[in-house]
Amino acid sequence: MSFQKKEENLEKKIELSEIKPVKEYLNDFLDWLEIEKGLSNQTQENYERFLKPFFKWLEIKKLENLMPNEITPQLIFDYRLFLSRQYWVKNKKNLKKSTQNYYLIALRQFLRFLSEKEIPSLSPEKVKLLKDEKERKINFLTLEQIEKLLETPDTSKLIGKRDRAILETFFSTGMRVGEIVNLDKNQIKIGPETKTLEISIVGKGQRTRTVYFSERAIFWLKEYLKERTDKEKALFVSFKGKKVLG
Repeated sequence: MSFQKKEENLEKKIELSEIKPVKEYLNDFLDWLEIEKGLSNQTQENYERFLKPFFKWLEIKKLENLMPNEITPQLIFDYRLFLSRQYWVKNKKNLKKSTQNYYLIALRQFLRFLSEKEIPSLSPEKVKLLKDEKERKINFLTLEQIEKLLETPDTSKLIGKRDRAILETFFSTGMRVGEIVNLDKNQIKIGPETKTLEISIVGKGQRTRTVYFSERAIFWLKEYLKERTDKEKALFVSFKGKKVLG
C-alpha cells in the first residue's frame, strides 16, 4: 500500500472517530436550520419538538448511543410502527397519519442535515411519509409553509392582528372555518395571566368537543381584542365592526 493511500485511510479513521451519537447532533441541527436554511426561531422550535420523540424512543429501545451510520430502514420502520400505535390520551384516539407525518418530516430533515455535513447515515429519501386513502389527494403544508402563512398578516394594523389571531386559532384548535367565525367573545375568557385555554364547542352533527388554544393563539387573541372598540359580541369582526361571515 502506498504512503498516500495509508495517509488517506488514517484521515478517514480520524474523521470517523469524531462522529457522535445521533442525539448529540440536535443543537448542530438547529444551528444548521437557522444558518443554512434561514428558518425562524418558531420553525426551529417546531422541528425540535417533532424530532425529540425520536431520541426519546431510542432511549426506550436502549439505543441512546446509536451512531448516525447505524440508522437503518428497519429502524425507521420500527419508529413508524411506534408512532402509529401512539395513543393520544387527551383525544382518546391514535395519532392521525397527518400528525405522524410531521414527526417523519422532522426526522427526514435531520437526515438531510447529516447528509449535507457528510456524516454517514441513512438517505433522507428512505423516510417515506404515510399515505391515507382518505387523505391521498391532500397536499400537506410543511412547517416552513405554515410559518410563512402565519407571518403574512400586517400585524401593525387591527385587521392584520385579527387575521393573525384567526390563523393561530385555526392551526391551534383544528376548528373548521365556520366554527371559528361563529365564536363569541364571551366564549373566550382570557385574563392577564392566561397562557393556554380549552373550551367546548358544538361542531358538525351537533357534537360537542373540546378544543385547545396554544400560547401563541392566546397571545394574538389578546393583541387583537385589546384594540377592539366595538360592542359586537362576535369574536372576529370585519373592518366595519360586523361579524365575519364564513
